[in-house]
Amino acid sequence: MKETTVYVCEICKTRYANRQEAEKCEAAHIKPKKLTKSMKFHPYKSGKDPTFTRYEAYQVSQYPDWIDIEMQDGNTVRYKR
Repeated sequence: MKETTVYVCEICKTRYANRQEAEKCEAAHIKPKKLTKSMKFHPYKSGKDPTFTRYEAYQVSQYPDWIDIEMQDGNTVRYKR
């Protein structure tokens, strides 16, 4: 039987045969620093549209359409659903 060691990037879960490559991968990822106050919600009444399914109505007013996140390198990135 042969035993092998695998190194896994803790950010993206990619597997590597050597430790240095896994460390390079982890260092290459720019991680979120904080959630900014910039986000877009719909008013709760917008979920009452009769053409929406129950799930769609819940999603529309409960969760933001987009959020801005400040990254460790100082850039702000917008994520949309």
